[in-house]
Amino acid sequence: MLVLTARIFGLPDPAARLTMAALVIVGAAIALAFLRFVVPRLAARVPLDVGDPGRHRQRQTALALLTTALRYLVIVIAAVALVIVLAGGGGLGALGGSALVVAIVGFASQRLLGDIIAGFFILFENQFGVGDFVRLEPSGYTGVVRELGLRTTVIADLNGDVLYVSNGSISGARRMPGGRRRLAIDVLTSDPHALGPVVRDLARSMPPDLLATGPRELERRAVREDLVRVRLQIEMPPSLEAPVRSYVIAGLQARAGEVLVGEPLVTSFDPDARVRYGGSLALP
Repeated sequence: MLVLTARIFGLPDPAARLTMAALVIVGAAIALAFLRFVVPRLAARVPLDVGDPGRHRQRQTALALLTTALRYLVIVIAAVALVIVLAGGGGLGALGGSALVVAIVGFASQRLLGDIIAGFFILFENQFGVGDFVRLEPSGYTGVVRELGLRTTVIADLNGDVLYVSNGSISGARRMPGGRRRLAIDVLTSDPHALGPVVRDLARSMPPDLLATGPRELERRAVREDLVRVRLQIEMPPSLEAPVRSYVIAGLQARAGEVLVGEPLVTSFDPDARVRYGGSLALP
């Protein structure tokens, strides 16, 4: 190969090796640039299946995985080609040298290999995918998965910050279906009729930055003749639970403090999960 290269470029053997090595590097750079150019456009053309959002997220995840795999493939091929070229081209000696280099790089990149193995199991077990709203442990990073690769997971939070998390550092992931969290607010009141206008006014005055829906009344249940428990529901992104909780409690106490008995009780609320949990434990 190097003899042929020397004939083509009219260069001595060392110069031919360096020239071929430079061509390999340039070719790898062009391939990587091509992937960066083409993949976002392919992702934008993935049709949104309104009837099945999960399938759309699966397609986005598969595309992100394919992109990462192709990047690593280009880098590995370029590295092996460089070793073969610099070793004199072809032959068992070059192959043995490339195997030795790969072994050395693999030993020196144990963290990288650990991240890749962890990323493989995340994908294989379908723990989460592109478009899912997740909370990663132990970092506590919360946001929408923008990219899921073999080595890193990229998420974007509600502040617009983009977070890069190595897969090997993820000890657990909490996936929030739909990207919304429901809170149940139980209020004890002596005058439920006066509480209704307060709830509607509070819903209208909710700051738009909280991205909350509600509160709205779900049910009323008499505790005794002069006391009624009113359950309210509110929905918001999981990372905004604390400010929404504080705003709603403060708003209820400020607007209807005279008809409230005690402080409102706020708990996480998911009717489907409660049914499944109650069925497994034979709860009423």
